[in-house]
Formats: sequence, C-alpha cells, structure tokens
Amino acid sequence: MKAETKLNLEYSWAQGVYWASNGLIFNFAAVFLQHRGYSNYALGIILALGNIAAFPVQPAVADYIDKRNKKPLLKSSAIIMAVSMLLAVAAACIPSACTALSAVYVLILASSILLQPLTNSMSAYLCSWGYDVSFSRARAVGSLCFALCMAVMGALTRRLSPQTVPIAYALLVAALLLPLLLMLRQDKTLRRIPPKVFDNPEKAAGSIGDFIRGNKRFC
Repeated sequence: MKAETKLNLEYSWAQGVYWASNGLIFNFAAVFLQHRGYSNYALGIILALGNIAAFPVQPAVADYIDKRNKKPLLKSSAIIMAVSMLLAVAAACIPSACTALSAVYVLILASSILLQPLTNSMSAYLCSWGYDVSFSRARAVGSLCFALCMAVMGALTRRLSPQTVPIAYALLVAALLLPLLLMLRQDKTLRRIPPKVFDNPEKAAGSIGDFIRGNKRFC
C-alpha cells in the first residue's frame, strides 16, 4: 500500500472514531446521567461546565504545540485520549450520582472538546510530511461514523443498559489511539520533508493574549 493511501486511511479512521465518540459522550449524556440519578437541572450544569472547562485549556494546548512546530501534536493528543479513556472507566465504576461522578463526566466532556481541534490539525500536520492527506474525505467519514454510532448506541442502551455509554466511549477512545500510535511510529519512517525549525520559536505562534491584543476590533 502506498504511504499516502495509508496515511489517508489512518486519518479517516481517526476522524471517524473521534466523531463517533464525541457524539456518544454528548448525545447520550442524559441517558447515562439520568440513569445514575441526576435531574435535568444537574445534567444541564454538567454539560455547561464541560464546555467551560475546555475553554481556557484549548488555546493553551494549541499555543504549546504551535510554538514547538507542531511536533507534540500526536503525543499530546494520545495523552489526552489515554486520560479520557481512564476517566470513562472511572465513570462506569461509580454507581450513583455524586460529586466524583460529576467531576469525572465534566472532564470527559472537556477532553472530547479539547481533542476536536487537535484531530482537525492532524491533516495539516500529515501534509507537512510531503503527502496529500484529504481533510474533507476524512471529515465525511466522521459524519458517517457519527450517524452509525448514534443508531447502534440507541439500540444498545435500550436492549442492555445506559451503563454501556461510558464503556462504549472507552472502547472508542482506545480505537482512536490506534491510528495515532501508527502515525507516531511513521513520523520518522514516512516523512519526506524534514520538520521546519524556527530561529525563534517564541515567534512561531502567538498566545491567545497576543491574538486579542492584535485584534481588538474583532474581539
């Protein structure tokens, strides 16, 4: 198999599994959390906090990766996925509504949001190796997998139990780790263009504060 085809398949795999996992953890939040004894009000608070928690972390992680010429992109994504998988296992083991379960679910939501721009950035990163990696085709696979996952999980939660939500999420994140591990291994073997090196890495990318100061009218 050609290297370019292999990278396109791996990236489509990553997009497909990511959007399936994202749809699962958000769209089935009510099913799982209400099964654990949460009210609609508490559910709304948890969903809001999950989105808020990702807000300050997302630009910080992006800034860290950009200032290092995107070298930590795959490793950072893999670490976030591993943590998210462990959190999902923890959520499956907590039997009822409590502060610990609320905190764990908030962190799962935040990690899923945090992964979205990183997953999208992988196409540009793989293109920097010297290959044509299609974002649009991979994103189409993501939409298809999202729809299929929702249909399958609807049947599973009805036939089995809402307990399948965090378990299925952990399995999906584990499946998402696989293409990243392959890409990490291929970074040295398939790369045709050496990574760019900036004379001053601090100028390679600005922080969120730099963006706000430079775009006051826009903000």
